Amino acid sequence: FNPKQWGQNGEEPKGSGLYASDRDVFIFLIDGGSMVDGGSERDQLNRGIILWNSEVGKCVFGMQTFLFRQVCGNHIIWGAEELREIKVRHTSGGSERFQTEAMPEIKRYIEASTESTRQGILKAKGILLPKREELITSKFANNFSRAEMIDAVRCAEVEEGKCENLWELVQGLTASARSSTWLDSRVDLERRAGKLLASALK
Repeated sequence: FNPKQWGQNGEEPKGSGLYASDRDVFIFLIDGGSMVDGGSERDQLNRGIILWNSEVGKCVFGMQTFLFRQVCGNHIIWGAEELREIKVRHTSGGSERFQTEAMPEIKRYIEASTESTRQGILKAKGILLPKREELITSKFANNFSRAEMIDAVRCAEVEEGKCENLWELVQGLTASARSSTWLDSRVDLERRAGKLLASALK
């Protein structure tokens, strides 16, 4: 796993896998050799793992899996079979739980087949969205504010060229999250985008 975000047009990878403040840390680890073919040139995805922690007790240690695009490095939080979350409280047995629970899960994720993920992406592309005016108040907008949905559609149209299916909407949500000033807000929106994708694919 390489904690770097791949550059565009063959550029060298840019170190951007570690975000830290005076109270929190957020790390994403990228598996550059585990490609998931989503059916188009823009949807060649790699698997990754997100880790977060706080030394002042703001949050527990946590881990989630995600997918990202090699070109733009989107954090795409997946649900169902792909999104796994482990939390470890800051107690005397925390280090042992990391070794017995987190490390085996990381190994499982690295070695797992990508076929179910590929099929999920193709299914998401087949889920068509209502027109923009109806989308804002549709079931797809549950757990998102009106402003978040409007910006997601805008971002999807910029990055994808359109926002006509669920996959493109999720890309818009994760792209919108990148503009967030605060890291916790970004992660929260990305998580909700992943849950939207997971719920629609059940």
